[in-house]
Amino acid sequence: MKAIELTAAKLDAFRATTIATPEPQRGEVLIRQRAASLNFVDVAVASGNYRVPGFPLIPVADGAGEIVALGEGVTDFAVGDRVVAHAKPRWIGGPPRPNEMTQMRGISLPGSLAEYVALPANSLVPVPARLSFEAASTLPIAATTAWNAVRAADVGPGSVVVLLGTGGVSIFTLQLAKAAGATVIITSSSDEKLERAKALGADHLINYRATPDWDGKVLELTGGLGADLVVETAGTATFARAVNATAPGGTRGTLAMNRAGRGVSAPIRNCRRRDQASLTTSRSGDPGDVDQASLATSIKQA
Repeated sequence: MKAIELTAAKLDAFRATTIATPEPQRGEVLIRQRAASLNFVDVAVASGNYRVPGFPLIPVADGAGEIVALGEGVTDFAVGDRVVAHAKPRWIGGPPRPNEMTQMRGISLPGSLAEYVALPANSLVPVPARLSFEAASTLPIAATTAWNAVRAADVGPGSVVVLLGTGGVSIFTLQLAKAAGATVIITSSSDEKLERAKALGADHLINYRATPDWDGKVLELTGGLGADLVVETAGTATFARAVNATAPGGTRGTLAMNRAGRGVSAPIRNCRRRDQASLTTSRSGDPGDVDQASLATSIKQA
């Protein structure tokens, strides 16, 4: 089969190649890949900012396709079914074990830039007819992270959600939060991106270049209370302000990656008044959860 390999931690180290088509083992299915979706982690791998076991590897974690063969013992799927795979296919549910966390597509397992991939059937979710392969391929990492954040904070009518930036997780969280009846405040350095977020339902827009103390603006917009959920995406650069913008008893979702093994620290001298807030981190979930949420609320991926 045809595939694209990454041969080193460099953006110019991709090569087209031909390798053996995998055979589905017991409990696995063979999927013909139809679409792939790029995430930050994929860029980090290709630029040397995310450690991998070795090269070459088949990159890109997220993808969707159709089943073309079944391994022994697979009864929940049939040839021709359209499916999307979990980015960490060995982690089926519950608290992840170390070996389950390290097994990730595009890093230690073959990713989506190949014609075919063999994966455990219990790591797959059927793709509804209303979704294209391209739309379904965006669900595993970004959408499930957004869903976990919304679910962890119990977002609903009357909730206030703050989103930092307009990346995939923020935009999915925006749509899910609005579907749940929340008020959404979103930040960006681009007025153009803020207007696009407004078209998707954002209630309040903050350009953090024009308003560096954006946490103060959040407190102003919320009458000094802060937000019920803050989805923080930049780590040390925004962590302290994210804490300050969180309401007592609220939730922060922190998605930043520690690049190349560098230490992470953040000043919290101004955050004591928020010490009742809980801290959550990004973790994978079931892509089917997100699809059920989008199906129930008629969300269309942006």
